[in-house]
Amino acid sequence: TVCCVTDQRAFQLHLGKARTTKSWAPDDLGEVEKTVYADGRGTVHFASEQVQGSKGRVRTVQQGFVGIDDPNGCEQAIAALVAKRLSGHEPGPQRAQDV
Repeated sequence: TVCCVTDQRAFQLHLGKARTTKSWAPDDLGEVEKTVYADGRGTVHFASEQVQGSKGRVRTVQQGFVGIDDPNGCEQAIAALVAKRLSGHEPGPQRAQDV
């Protein structure tokens, strides 16, 4: 699994039995919640989704990056992306960077 934050979006690419991608535009980003574990790896949640279960109950599921090497850098990159959205700045193309 690769997790990236660019100046235009955050995205996750999973290469397993199937290739799956998940992408979040700046408008999809919300409050950032970071957890850092003793080994320095961590989890950064920055979006949520409403999911309906099989019995019809709706619950909120946090979305973001799990088990990443640099949760502090990821948090900073997400914060910068949100700041650009709030400032109305239109970002230009930039190379994707692992966080």
